[in-house]
Amino acid sequence: MEGVLRLSTVEMDGISDVTLALMSPIETGVFRHPTSRQLQIEAITDSYLEIFYEVQQNINEEDFLSNWLMELHLIRHPAKAEERLKALLQLLIERFGKRTLEGFKLEFLLPHSRIAEIIGTTRSTVSRSLSSMRKNNLIQIDELKGTLIMDDKYINAFVKN
Repeated sequence: MEGVLRLSTVEMDGISDVTLALMSPIETGVFRHPTSRQLQIEAITDSYLEIFYEVQQNINEEDFLSNWLMELHLIRHPAKAEERLKALLQLLIERFGKRTLEGFKLEFLLPHSRIAEIIGTTRSTVSRSLSSMRKNNLIQIDELKGTLIMDDKYINAFVKN
């Protein structure tokens, strides 16, 4: 109703809070809260806020696009490209990975240029980081089969399964 507010994620798992939007009285409309994250509102100026909760037509239906946008936005937050790459691999494994005897398996590969675009770096940086992970036996990539396997010891540090 009055003032300027900051909408952000809540700091968790060692990731600092990330600004998602600045809001003012001109921001009107519906906002569906992504269920994948907790959010917080901070007053930037003296503010007055009213929140109206509406019953969703289909309560079980998730807004997958908002959830993906939130996750991809958070991936781009760390300063180091290697940390952003790890965050992307974590997200892909959480969403699409399968546990195998060798570790967590992704049954598809993204081109290095696409990974670079997603995490905001260069293709050569992605190639170097993946090569380093391979040399350290953290990942195995089978380009013929189009698969990537991450070692359980490495992935268990940041995947909750």
